[in-house]
Amino acid sequence: MPFHWSVHFACPCSTAESIEFLDSTLARHREGMQKVFVFTHAPVFRSVGPATGYFENAQAFIDVVDRHKVDYVISSHYHGYDRTKRKDTVYLVTGGGGAPLDERDGFHHAIVLTVDRDSISERTVFARHSTGVTSTLKHFAMAKLAPLLRKHPAPTVVVNFVIFGMFCACLSHFIWPERAVFEFGRRGEQPAREGHIW
Repeated sequence: MPFHWSVHFACPCSTAESIEFLDSTLARHREGMQKVFVFTHAPVFRSVGPATGYFENAQAFIDVVDRHKVDYVISSHYHGYDRTKRKDTVYLVTGGGGAPLDERDGFHHAIVLTVDRDSISERTVFARHSTGVTSTLKHFAMAKLAPLLRKHPAPTVVVNFVIFGMFCACLSHFIWPERAVFEFGRRGEQPAREGHIW
């Protein structure tokens, strides 16, 4: 059975003329397109905010993307990984193909997007080598944990509160160790000994 839906790919540069061309193209054709992907060399928007210094006319570009509800803006230039969603658009920076990385604990990777009429799914494929514990944890967080948490936002909030509570409990033992020993011993569960935290 043939496909009866359309996907649009655009690769503008950051000049005002190119952004105007993208705007006019999307204004004419967006209604008939199920999915729109825009590719840029330099990142326009990252999770830390607009990537100033990379993409000239960034705000004009973001306004066009917002107005036409572009599905994905995929960029590189920055040698690392970043993913954020702003309004209706996922801004994906994937520059970990093999060159030296811009971030100390970054990782080499590729992104696989699967597109159908109603959805877009993405999978991060990591290079097999590991650069240490930090990199391994980051791989796990981004490849396994993040997609799961995106699908289940309510449990994510609960997990965040539990982790925050555990962090606060541990921190209080470092800040007030004498108080923790005193209260533990006072409950009669076991006598507190000076200099020892139960």
